[in-house]
Amino acid sequence: MTRILAFVLISLTALMTTGAVVTATDSDTPPDTRPVITVNEFMPTDRSLSDCLSVLPKPGCGSEARGGWAQTAVFLALIGGLGIIFTRIILGIRRRDAALNSTDQV
Repeated sequence: MTRILAFVLISLTALMTTGAVVTATDSDTPPDTRPVITVNEFMPTDRSLSDCLSVLPKPGCGSEARGGWAQTAVFLALIGGLGIIFTRIILGIRRRDAALNSTDQV
């Protein structure tokens, strides 16, 4: 089993490094002609960046673009996943304890 795992890991590593070399030396692709976007909708334009880039940003540094339904959906999915995990752990512990208690009485 460990030989198979080692073979898979070595193969994946070789494939990843080979792909990086091929894409880095590929000269047939045209250069990226898209304009560079320098506007960040999460940073205010009327305040200094040193006021807003910190562990504790000052009030007024946020943006209306933050949050929304997608962030709420991700949060609910995380909470649901944790709930499923903890439920499985609790049920497993109860099943184990019931099995141990039933064998102790015999």
